[in-house]
Amino acid sequence: MLGSDFLSPKTIDVAAKFQVKEGLNYRAGNGCEWYVRVEQATWERLLRYRNRIGTATLDGAIKRMLESIENSPP
Repeated sequence: MLGSDFLSPKTIDVAAKFQVKEGLNYRAGNGCEWYVRVEQATWERLLRYRNRIGTATLDGAIKRMLESIENSPP
């Protein structure tokens, strides 16, 4: 796994200052962000998928995965 895939101590410290709950969170100046909790194995699978398809972000990987599901025949 890449070092950048882990939360840095600074990121953890900033997150601790805000009440972060699962779902939609709004922070002034940053806008809206979604937070979801996943098991470590799921997180690692998502990172491998992102690397395999070549997207730069996890958001891009999730979008591509959902599009492939939506466009596949039933």
